[in-house]
Amino acid sequence: MAAMRYRTLGRSGLKVSELCLGTMMFGGPTEQAEAQRIADNAADLGVNFIDTANVYEQGRSEEVTGRIIKARRNHWILASKLAQPMGPGPNDRGLSRRHMIEAVDASLKRLGTDHIDIEYIHRVDPSVPWESVAETFGDLIRTGKLRYWGLSNVRAWHIPVIDTACRAVGAPTPIVLQPYYNLMNRMPEVEVLPAARAFGLGVASYSPIARGIPAAHVVGCVVHASTSTPEPGLVQHHMGGGLIIGEPDGTASARVERIAALLAQAGFDVTASRAIRHDIWYKLWGNMTMNPVSAITGATVDRILDDPLVRRFCSDAMDEAARIGRELGCAIDQSAEDRHAVTRKLGVFKSSMLQDAQAGRPLELDAIVAVVRELGQKVGVPTPNIDALFGLARLYGRAHGLYPDVSA
Repeated sequence: MAAMRYRTLGRSGLKVSELCLGTMMFGGPTEQAEAQRIADNAADLGVNFIDTANVYEQGRSEEVTGRIIKARRNHWILASKLAQPMGPGPNDRGLSRRHMIEAVDASLKRLGTDHIDIEYIHRVDPSVPWESVAETFGDLIRTGKLRYWGLSNVRAWHIPVIDTACRAVGAPTPIVLQPYYNLMNRMPEVEVLPAARAFGLGVASYSPIARGIPAAHVVGCVVHASTSTPEPGLVQHHMGGGLIIGEPDGTASARVERIAALLAQAGFDVTASRAIRHDIWYKLWGNMTMNPVSAITGATVDRILDDPLVRRFCSDAMDEAARIGRELGCAIDQSAEDRHAVTRKLGVFKSSMLQDAQAGRPLELDAIVAVVRELGQKVGVPTPNIDALFGLARLYGRAHGLYPDVSA
């Protein structure tokens, strides 16, 4: 196995592994014993970069992360984040000096450590001047509670503004940018990444394989769900335990077999597919309406399907996606209504995105719709219903602080 490679984060001199261990599900679907196994394996392979946030699983991710790295704390470059809502009060969020200091102190307590190596802002707070944010980070770094700070979910124009603010108050500049960047969302390449390069920020993108949807340029990969019924009327979805992998061109290959064997050895339920492009598209087609609509409305899937108007809207959007699939050579041999009928038989359950929204986990709410919409534009298929859903998902994200508003 090749040795782990390390990169310097911006101009900081800090060396981190090319792979960073994300912990968004730790303390939730991923329990501590499994998290410990994952972290130990990663460390043994040379990974030294681990990323969490105070909002992940409402603080439980930080608690688990702190415990699993405690024995090898000096090995790990530990990153966390602040600014997302941590309570119902108006001061339980944002980038006010009060909240930033309280958030860092609370994170240190949950993590069981005396310092955090990198603290990101998780979102922009337009109500607070950047000079105040920079000054507070400078004070936290001088006290030893933080070593560095970074930016997440910012726009390109924020980067020079923040750099200027730091220099104005004599505060350290951020060293790293964490954008949503993958094959399904290459927009950061237009302005955000060049701005980061110009101002000396390293880049550590989140969701680099868009939660398993693409990756077809290497080996196609789909994460599939299993379900359980712990009590009557409740369906729980367990994500991430199953994988479908295959070559994009549908051929058999030794590397797919090797990867499948390694994943099976690691405890995954792996299926090798000769039609991975179709599998990826089917996954996208089946999730692109129900998941966002459920998260936007707060309705369980059964309620969505029992409302004839909303059900028709979802069906029309899925029919548009099916036409796109046919143009791409990925025809779906199932109607939207047939899919709804199968889903409705599951009874009352919350979509995965609704569960994420209610747990306070970050959402890529519009990304799943944007992928289909952009492909429709490429193949010339009109998508009025998908356009409407994309607009609603984007509006929900801005209204709920999932990423900065256009005016921010």
